[in-house]
Amino acid sequence: MLILLSACGGSSSSTTTTTDAASNDTIPNSFSFVDQINVLTSSTATSLPITIDGINAATTISVTGGEYSIAETSNLPVETQNFTSEEGKVGNNDIIYVRHSTSDYANTTTDTVLTIGGVSDTFSSTTEVFTVTSNSFLNNGAIPLALACAGLGGDNESPELWWRQPPTSSKYYTIIMDDETAPCGTGDNACVHWAVYNIPYNIGEIPQGYSLSGITDIALGVTYAGNNAYDGPCPASQHTYKIEVFSLNNEATAIPAGEANTRSQFRTKYGDKILGSALLTGTFSP
Repeated sequence: MLILLSACGGSSSSTTTTTDAASNDTIPNSFSFVDQINVLTSSTATSLPITIDGINAATTISVTGGEYSIAETSNLPVETQNFTSEEGKVGNNDIIYVRHSTSDYANTTTDTVLTIGGVSDTFSSTTEVFTVTSNSFLNNGAIPLALACAGLGGDNESPELWWRQPPTSSKYYTIIMDDETAPCGTGDNACVHWAVYNIPYNIGEIPQGYSLSGITDIALGVTYAGNNAYDGPCPASQHTYKIEVFSLNNEATAIPAGEANTRSQFRTKYGDKILGSALLTGTFSP
């Protein structure tokens, strides 16, 4: 609406302009995703829905590190929705999901950033934590005499181990037990007491004292004593022993028997094949 005002008999005049059209608001209220933990490796993580509000005109939507879907209702099955990574338009009260492929690696976070009208939030998923436990001894606990060397009165039995939440794309597992207490060195110079290679992906537990020789593909590495076998703790004083289970990906090939590796050396040699690892620690006193 235009209103003209003039002063009668005067030489000056003024003009005032007003408009009935409201300005467009394309900046939404803030939104936030619920992050997810303990998701499967090598899978798809889909967010809970968010609803866009606070705008009165269509605005841009874009995504980085994943895909989004605009749904008419939150009751639709996620698998029936159309996801895209292309920039688009979104309106008030639209319902949005985002999704991404989870990491192939254990305990690893993947992020997807959704931006609507300049407002952003991140949807994160973190894969499961790969763990190893034992009924032979507790983590950070005392290793029993049965697992120690015969010279100290032990039975030289390998520990019972079981591992959970390994990466789903695991091909092989490797077990390495070493000692970094002096006179042993640290890292590459640790004393290796046990190295088991090429454990098939469908095995998740090894009983105490179990012979692994009958399992196809399994190979034993050489220990600090020069044996392709389990060499139990045999220290003169209290030592700490670390057992690490490594998950290897589909690109891994069988490791030959007799190969010598501390945990540190194994990570250096096969780091590009390792999807994750789990650690168990124990101490032994003679």
